[in-house]
Amino acid sequence: MCRYIIVIDTDEVIVPRTTSNYSSLMKQLDVQRNVPGVAGFTYVFLNIYFLLDFDQDASKPYYLRTMRFRHRVRPKSYGYAPKSIVNPRQCSVLFNHYCTQYLVRPASRKLRRTYHVPFATASSHHYRKCARFYAYTCDQLFAEKTSDDVMLRVEQRLNARVEPILRRLAVLR
Repeated sequence: MCRYIIVIDTDEVIVPRTTSNYSSLMKQLDVQRNVPGVAGFTYVFLNIYFLLDFDQDASKPYYLRTMRFRHRVRPKSYGYAPKSIVNPRQCSVLFNHYCTQYLVRPASRKLRRTYHVPFATASSHHYRKCARFYAYTCDQLFAEKTSDDVMLRVEQRLNARVEPILRRLAVLR
């Protein structure tokens, strides 16, 4: 059985900002929680909108949206459209990307069930057109535009994996 599941939509990706892969990220998060040897139940990531209305870098391959769209709005609060990595052996109810009911109650408060991942460690990148957001207008979000090139760290590795598959599927020639 898997240790964790990533709870995101197809237009989202959880991006480590200090490590190069999910295995290293999970080890780092266990250390950050400061509870050695005890796996977390749920890791919650800030949701960051990379709006498709912003300028794109046309020098990057059209099929690598995460490389083309590198402008975002500022991170929202943890309760605003959270994305998570969940231990499925501990969670009995998932609702809207978030574990709402756990199978096991922690033995102590120190073993809290949810860990809010610092933005500097990792975040959820959400790629979408601007539309009505809960508490924000598009004009408010456009005013928050800032550059974020964290995905460029994995550009070559990502392209090396994606391009051959797209060629095999005859999407690329």
